[in-house]
Amino acid sequence: MNALVGTTVSVTIYVENVVDLYGLDVRMVFDPLYAQVVDSDPVAPGVQIQPLDGFLSPDFVVRRSADNTTGQIRYAATQISPSQPVSGSGAVARIDLHGIQPGTIAVPITQVELARNDGTSIPATTEACAWQFSQPRPLFLPLVTIQ
Repeated sequence: MNALVGTTVSVTIYVENVVDLYGLDVRMVFDPLYAQVVDSDPVAPGVQIQPLDGFLSPDFVVRRSADNTTGQIRYAATQISPSQPVSGSGAVARIDLHGIQPGTIAVPITQVELARNDGTSIPATTEACAWQFSQPRPLFLPLVTIQ
């Protein structure tokens, strides 16, 4: 994907084709030289990413942090009884990245744990995303002189 330096793009943590999901722990990395995570909750200490409701209900969010110095992102959340496990596909969190200099930024998942409500693990594979931030081109307007 392509975006201009100075703009913000969204990266969605998306779970696909899962059966009986009740909680998850996802860790990602990014290069903070090219982009910074935009804080979704300026009142809370640190930089936060945005939990999404609709697929997995984030009844208890353990962690939703981003570190713009080290380039670490972590999102861990679980449902709480009486919520039922979910199956299918859906978005669970959103990360907004603000481009600060030209370059390509990859956002790979370094660790993922999906769990059922009894605590057993759900096997998963991951896919990274990448953004190319480019410098805006200068816009030259014609000069009109009135005499």
